[in-house]
Amino acid sequence: MNTTPTYSAAVIGCGKFNPGKEGWAIGHVHADAYKAANPGIRLLGVDPNPENLAAFGERFEVAPENLFPNTEALYAAVTPDVVSVCTWPKLHAPQVIEAAARGVRGILCEKPMALNGCEIDAMLAVSYTHLRAHETVLDL
Repeated sequence: MNTTPTYSAAVIGCGKFNPGKEGWAIGHVHADAYKAANPGIRLLGVDPNPENLAAFGERFEVAPENLFPNTEALYAAVTPDVVSVCTWPKLHAPQVIEAAARGVRGILCEKPMALNGCEIDAMLAVSYTHLRAHETVLDL
């Protein structure tokens, strides 16, 4: 009997393959890490570009019902246990704030986490308000 809990992790900003650079965008690196830490994790992908989303789904064997064109569609379907915000820096603060407000228990945000101190203050404020009840560490 498998007693390992099943967690869900959403990669917001799947990205694309960049030949001649590092390869896959940082969203794929996050997905690789989630799968390595917990092969049974339910992986979710969010990207407004259908080609990027399809490539992510194919590479990580993510079912179409777990691929979303935006965060609104994601949160309408599911509240993931963890999200990785791997989008452009100007989207980091709004997407972290949205994730915390939607009840996501663990939020990873790529650098830079915000564009200025006001965004950081807003991110911290919503995190303290919405995440305070979830101070346990997830064993991914």
